[in-house]
This record gives sequence, C-alpha cells and structure tokens, in this order.
Amino acid sequence: MFFMRRNLETWRTVGRIARDILNVGTKLVKPGAKIFEICEKIENITRDMGYNPAFPVNIGINSVAAHYTAVPYDPSRIPNVALVKLDIGVLSADGAIADTAITIPINVNKKLKLLVEATRCALEKAIDAIKDGIRVGEIGSIIWKTAHSEGFGVLEDLGGHTLSEWKLHGGITIPNVPRRFTPKLRAGMIVAIEPFLVASSEDSHTKLNMAQINIYSIKNPYDDRVLELLYRRFRSLPFTLRWLERAKTDKRFYSSMHGYLMRRYMEGKVIVYPTLIEAHNNWVAQFEHTVLVKTNSAEILTGE
Repeated sequence: MFFMRRNLETWRTVGRIARDILNVGTKLVKPGAKIFEICEKIENITRDMGYNPAFPVNIGINSVAAHYTAVPYDPSRIPNVALVKLDIGVLSADGAIADTAITIPINVNKKLKLLVEATRCALEKAIDAIKDGIRVGEIGSIIWKTAHSEGFGVLEDLGGHTLSEWKLHGGITIPNVPRRFTPKLRAGMIVAIEPFLVASSEDSHTKLNMAQINIYSIKNPYDDRVLELLYRRFRSLPFTLRWLERAKTDKRFYSSMHGYLMRRYMEGKVIVYPTLIEAHNNWVAQFEHTVLVKTNSAEILTGE
C-alpha cells in the first residue's frame, strides 16, 4: 500500500527549512547563553521564513531528555559543561511538519563525546534500514544494538513516531528497543526517527517532573471560551505560554493562565508535557531526522 501525498513537495520544503533553522540554532548554543533567548530567536526565525513552529523549541540539558522549553522570565543559561539537546519543529500552512534534533557537546569528556557519536550512528543505521514493509521493532533493534555495541543504553520509553498533517504523533511509535509484532512502515509514510542514548551501559527510562510543565496542547476545547481561542490558534499541536505576548510582560497573567490550563488538565480537556528527566540522572544524547519511506530506501527530509 502506498500512501499518496498530494503536497509531498511541501513536506520536502519544511524539511529543508527545519534543517537550515537547526543549523542556525546550533550556533546559538554557547556557554552562558540564555535559554529563553535561544528559544525565542529560533522560533522567530521560523516565523520570519513564513512558517510556524510545530512545537516549542525543546532544549534538554544533560539528564533532561525532553519537553523543556523556556518560560517567560526564565533565568536559566547554557552551562560551561553540557550535552545540549536542541529539538525543533516546523509547520507549513497546510499542516506539513518537520521534526529534527541534534545534541551539542560543550566541553565534555571522551566518554560523552563517544555517546554523542554513538547516537548519531544509531540514527544513521536506522535510516539506512528503512524501506517499505520494515517493522518498527526492527528499527528499534538496530538502534538498541548500535547503542550497546558502544557500551551505552537507550531510553526505553522514548522513540520516534509517524507524522501526518497537523499531527506531530501520527499513531505509530518507532521504539529504541527491539519489539515483536509491531506495525510495518509503508512507502509514502513520513516518520521521525529519534534515538535517545544514555551515558550508562544499562537501558533506562524517564521520570516526570510535574513541577515543571511549560508545554500544553488542547484535547477538548468545546464549551470553554479560553480553550476554543487557544485551539483556533494552535489546533491540537503543543504550545507554550511564551507564545502569548501578554504572558511575557505580565507575570500575573502568566501564572493565572498556567493555573487555568492545569485545572483543565485535571478535567481531561488539556494535555500537559512535563519535563522528562533520565530516571538515574545519567546524561542523555538525542538525534532526529524526519524521513520519507520509499520502496527500497528512505529519503531524509531534514538532512543536508
């Protein structure tokens, strides 16, 4: 079965845009740089190019694996020694999405440099194996074997995902571990391949930091004026209060909106994305590309 996409060139275009923006963003990640300013600059560059962020820029430092983005008044900076995961998404006007990430090592030791290269290698080997009919569990096996051949474990609870119009997670997860009886990828599918490796020989998982929730999405906007307004702007894609201009100038408004969204989360109307931290505080590396599945290969949409 071939999944026809009438706007395939749009997917290729957002892939190239995401690649270029990631390259620019990488140069912003330096010791002492404010995380708030990095996020704002990357997202504003995306808008200036005629696109929107598909989700808030994620900057994961050291043991932070995912879902951290700067909040208004965020004082945090890039440390002098760090593994910095920079994860960005680009959204076109008709819903095409590109998702890509890189790990930037800053003044780290030999072991952590090897972790970064092993993660990059795991991504490359996984993509090399992709073609019509491959089961996602086979991709997970390749990532897992590559990690362990270099003496590292993987995060068992994170992985890649299919992409579809207006949906960051299109329904199929691509694991970072071997799995049996998993779905097959088919030609025409667009997927994000996303290895997460840890600086340990043992596989691991993440823990939720429920005290640090900076990203939300709307699940059920109906009969709620505030959620309806947010849904018109962001649909069901992730957003941050940093994207509301008033939240950047009015601390009371920011605090009030966060509390409001958390109450709607408790009612099942909002999804929240707590910061994810490696369970044993091991440092984490991540790389990611968005690819198009073809008959006998994969086309990297976010590659050079």
